[in-house]
Amino acid sequence: MALRIILTLLFITVIDLYAWQVVKTATRHWSDTAMRATAILYWSVPVLLLFSMLASAFMGSDALPKTAGTVLRSLIFMSYMAKLIMSGAALIDDVRRLIMWVIKNIFK
Repeated sequence: MALRIILTLLFITVIDLYAWQVVKTATRHWSDTAMRATAILYWSVPVLLLFSMLASAFMGSDALPKTAGTVLRSLIFMSYMAKLIMSGAALIDDVRRLIMWVIKNIFK
């Protein structure tokens, strides 16, 4: 069980970091204050979701009322599905740019 939790947290962290790069790139022309607020808001959601996921994993599914557990799992699912879609689109663009760079540097 511990290995599964560690691998899940690692996978979620990688998704969060890649999605953060997308958000950071999209908001790079914002003011420093807006960027700081965006960073705080962005990172507070995964930290709270991961903390609640770990708490429910170690405390058991009976620790929360059924409705609260369902809402929590739904929030985690929606949050990471959006990040997966966003990261997938960015990954496709990154691969496209890599291919273009390779073609440009090989066929000078």
